Amino acid sequence: MLWEGSIAIKERNGLYVQVEFMCNNCKSCTTLYSSPKIPTGRRHEINIRLAIGSTLCGLGRNGVMKLLGALNLPPPIQEHKYREAQEFVLDYIEKAQEQSMATAVEEAVAAAGGVRDLVVSGDGAWLTRGYSSLHGIAALCSTTANPKVIDTTWSSKNCSKCLGAESLRHTNFDLFSTFQENHECQLNFTGTFYELYTNLLFIISLSNTGASGAMEKLMIHEMFCRSLSK
Repeated sequence: MLWEGSIAIKERNGLYVQVEFMCNNCKSCTTLYSSPKIPTGRRHEINIRLAIGSTLCGLGRNGVMKLLGALNLPPPIQEHKYREAQEFVLDYIEKAQEQSMATAVEEAVAAAGGVRDLVVSGDGAWLTRGYSSLHGIAALCSTTANPKVIDTTWSSKNCSKCLGAESLRHTNFDLFSTFQENHECQLNFTGTFYELYTNLLFIISLSNTGASGAMEKLMIHEMFCRSLSK
């Protein structure tokens, strides 16, 4: 039997689609949703999963747009909503990260016969090539048969939010002052290229000054000091 009716897309938000089927004979409607909403908000699960997946794959929104375009799928949610989705999942990712690293530490301690003075391996990376990168990351890994990440940290030589708020300094100083009071600045590393050659791995200033090349050493030293209190 042939079905006679119409199909209409009633709502589209990123990869979420609400499709309505209308029967021409009985005029009854059936609505299908491509994804449920998450229990704690109005966001659709499929868009949150897309934000998590793209982050794990190292893709920004532009990269996601290219991928979805090649797959002949709708584009992702708008730029500001995409950022909001990433900020939303950040807390959950950080909690999962802390739990995973804590478990990795206990596994390494067990493999070492209960000794908590662990031998670890540290490495860092920069956002761009050379020693002029503004951002850097570092990680410590256990040296067991199956090495796992046990701690991470990051350094940044600028703060995009501070740079964006500079225009308020002269136009609306009160608002600028409020921003400074409530803003969690991401700038935690400043210095010159010369310090790359003068700083050693553990003989390093704790005043957060240094070149991009010294970022790696500072971050690994920071994680080493942090481990002493855990």
